[in-house]
Amino acid sequence: MKGHKKTGGKGRHYKRSKKTGLPPGSPVPIGDLNGGGFICRQIMYSANDVREHDFSGGDEKLSALAAGTEPGTNVWLQIAGVHYAEAVEKMGNAVGLHPLMIEDIVNMEQRVKLEDYPDTLFLVMKLLQWDTIQKQVVLRQAAIVIKNGVLITFLDWSNRDYLKPIVDRIRNQQGNIRDKNLGYLLYVILDYIVDNYFFTVESLEGEIDTIEEVAAEAPDRDTIGSINSLRRELLVVKKLVWAVREVLLRLERGNYPFINREDYIFYRDIQDHILYIIDTMDTFREIITGLVDVYL
Repeated sequence: MKGHKKTGGKGRHYKRSKKTGLPPGSPVPIGDLNGGGFICRQIMYSANDVREHDFSGGDEKLSALAAGTEPGTNVWLQIAGVHYAEAVEKMGNAVGLHPLMIEDIVNMEQRVKLEDYPDTLFLVMKLLQWDTIQKQVVLRQAAIVIKNGVLITFLDWSNRDYLKPIVDRIRNQQGNIRDKNLGYLLYVILDYIVDNYFFTVESLEGEIDTIEEVAAEAPDRDTIGSINSLRRELLVVKKLVWAVREVLLRLERGNYPFINREDYIFYRDIQDHILYIIDTMDTFREIITGLVDVYL
């Protein structure tokens, strides 16, 4: 049976059974991971300054990751290549992440969720893409941590440049990211992830239009198979956006100290985008149901 892909491309799949018998907090990579390298970069920015450092090289630099931030300065630590569980563990230990959090970060089959640890916020999101060849939804994972004045993003290697447009906005002082705190940077990242969902929504709409044309002109047995496959992909997207909605609701109600009161309105704007996608998925489902009825 054809189903959605959690990742794209070819790579080794690490199964959950590898963790059997291991103690809690053991960082074992799980999921389809496509290899590549490991990157750990730090961006320190304020209204007047941007500094960047590469910590991918050696253990002698790790202590600098946990260094206190200067007043008015935000720190964004970007890590890509989470299949290197040992490297992720070293980085996580350097900034004081809980072992269970590190274990979840290298597990690329985590569900979308928000967890509160003492002095730490841990968030798992999914990047949503459309495979035009396989006609399938592609899900990739992004983990986000806020701790002690540092925001950390964890991506797989293939998506190491996914957040580059946001980095460029900081470098070029576009918008007001550099005038805001980490709560606003978190909003910008979440908003960017959700905005990219619309590319998949538009692709699904195009697939539905194509199937409607075929069903009206020259339907055959393959058409009903395409309809059923598309219905499964719609379900994947709807389950994802409902999970994201729950995370956003928790963020709004959590009274987090790093989110300024006046910035909560931006998080509600992301909610509006999610609700629009949910309504669109319902519309798509009704169209698909109508096409199925034609064949019954």
